[in-house]
Amino acid sequence: MKSEYIWLCVTGVVGVLWLFVVKRWLLADILPLTTVPNPPDWVEQVYVWSAIASLLLGFGLALIWIYRSSKARFASSREARARTGTWWLWAIFLYIVLFGLYLGIELGIGYPYTQPGSEEMLNTGLVQTVFANAPLGWVALFLVIDVVLLFWVPTALSTFGTLRYITPGARGLRKLTGG
Repeated sequence: MKSEYIWLCVTGVVGVLWLFVVKRWLLADILPLTTVPNPPDWVEQVYVWSAIASLLLGFGLALIWIYRSSKARFASSREARARTGTWWLWAIFLYIVLFGLYLGIELGIGYPYTQPGSEEMLNTGLVQTVFANAPLGWVALFLVIDVVLLFWVPTALSTFGTLRYITPGARGLRKLTGG
C-alpha cells in the first residue's frame, strides 16, 4: 500500500518534468517546427496552456482511477477483469480530450502566430491557416507520451487491490520496479 503512494508521487514528478522541462525544451529549441514562425514564443504562449491541461486532466483521471480502485470490491476475478475496458475508455477519452483542448487553445491563442494578412490566410481562411501553422504531428505524438506518463504509468504502478493488474502491462511494470 505504501509503495503505491510512493510511485504515485514519483510518477507525478516525472510527468511534471516531462511536460515543463523536457517537452518544452524539445519544442522550443530542438525540434524543427518549420510551420511556427517563432517556436520559443509559441511555446510560451500556446504550449504552456496545453501542458497545464495535460497535467490536470491526465493526472486527475489517474487519481480518480486510483481512488476508485481503492474502494472497489469484487466477488470474482472475472468481475475485476471486466474493468479493463473501462480503463481503455478512460485512456482514449483522455487522448481525445487533450487533442481537442490543444486544438481549441491553438485556435484561441495561436492566432497571432498565423501572420495575419498573409497570402495564405487570405486564400484559405483563418481556421485552416491556424491549423496549417500548428505543429500537429509533434503534438499528436507528444500527447501519446503525455497519456503514457500521466495516466498509464501512474495507474499501472499505483492502482490498489483487486484492480492492480487491470491496467495493461501493470504486472510487468510492477515486476520491473520491484512491486
